[in-house]
Amino acid sequence: MLPSSTGCGAFLALQAGQEDEAIAHFRKVKDPITPGDNPRAWPVYARQRQGEWQGASSLLNQFRNGFSARLDASPDPFLDWLGLHQSVKTGRLMRSPFEQRAGLGKTPAVEILELATLLEQGRIYDAGHAFLNLESSTQSSRVELVALRRPLMMAAGEQSLKDGEPGCAIEFWEAIAADLPLDSPLNFQLHINLIRAYRQGNADAEALKPIRRLVRWLEQSAKASDGSPAQGWSEARRKSALIHLHCFAADAQMSSGARTPALQAIKAAEQLDPDHAEVLARRGLATLLDRKFEAAIALLTTALEKGCTFSEAYSALLQALDQTKDKAAKADARRRFGKRFGDLVEAGMEEELPRWIEAIATQSFEILSR
Repeated sequence: MLPSSTGCGAFLALQAGQEDEAIAHFRKVKDPITPGDNPRAWPVYARQRQGEWQGASSLLNQFRNGFSARLDASPDPFLDWLGLHQSVKTGRLMRSPFEQRAGLGKTPAVEILELATLLEQGRIYDAGHAFLNLESSTQSSRVELVALRRPLMMAAGEQSLKDGEPGCAIEFWEAIAADLPLDSPLNFQLHINLIRAYRQGNADAEALKPIRRLVRWLEQSAKASDGSPAQGWSEARRKSALIHLHCFAADAQMSSGARTPALQAIKAAEQLDPDHAEVLARRGLATLLDRKFEAAIALLTTALEKGCTFSEAYSALLQALDQTKDKAAKADARRRFGKRFGDLVEAGMEEELPRWIEAIATQSFEILSR
């Protein structure tokens, strides 16, 4: 179907940059100018081309009010994209005329507008889910959405962990885990984040998957063809990363009750650097499980002195000292290492409470008669 003479006049006026004249023509059009279009949307398009955003906004609002009560109203992709374009250009969210109509399916543009709303409101977690709910064809339909994908998934995952939702963090991060090769610093860090999320969600068996993936890559691929370190991966860095990954594997295996694989992972880390703080910490934990308290205390203390930040090493040291009933040593350990793990201890805290305070706290006043 060819455009009417009025429609042709409007298009010619648009092409000549005469938007006001084009709008006058468009207002006379009652039927679709091109197959399937909405003739009332063309004046909005003309206003936007003119840069007259306020006028375009007024027209879109008129459509919303005029069409919202029509029984035969249906989503119009052209109007939705005009609303999206309006929102992007003005920074003001413009709703589709059909967005709030009950019983109608959402067009991709409406879904994108909802995503923009959530981002505008700073609701990163909800925006992440809204993005994942978009059809894959919609996610890749615009350059802006393609560029948004990775940073949004990363931020939504971090927000999920912060909010105690490791399962959602995993969902966000797994969605982009295969986007980049492992030699990309961004993707390497993403796999570390995934390990954190799996551990926080007590999914230790799942945590082993990214751990093994990284270990395999570091052992086989983090070197150039001539055997020299790959770009960005010095031998010292590669070795340090492997030690930490073997320790992560030991943690996951131990949490799952797989003692033998855990000890094998500790052994692999020990072969790389037996005196590394993280290695000493895992050896101390394994020794504590064997109820060798003095040996465990020595290993865990040395690990913490070397700067180990593994909170379970600190907890294990206090447990071992409890077993030896050495209150003075425990108080000293808390003073030396507690601040690092949020265990703030003032001098003298380990001293016994005066009897009158103990009596009030426990409501056991017979204490005072002793």
